[in-house]
Amino acid sequence: MLSILAIIGIIGFAGRDLATRAAPVSLGTLSLGLYGFLSIVAAGLLFSAWEVAPFVKPGVAVSFYLLGAVLTGVAAYS
Repeated sequence: MLSILAIIGIIGFAGRDLATRAAPVSLGTLSLGLYGFLSIVAAGLLFSAWEVAPFVKPGVAVSFYLLGAVLTGVAAYS
């Protein structure tokens, strides 16, 4: 099962690389990084719909940690 997740991850990386090549030159790296990390957040929210356990809304502190992680990741990709 875990090997299937690794294959899905590699397909995701390849898709990201292809999407980056197809992006217009006028779109900066900061925007691409932001869109990429926001899509990860959206995918996480969609994935939570398939979880058996009930969704737990993050508190204010955890939300700021998540925002900090997204901004740090965007800055690292820029």
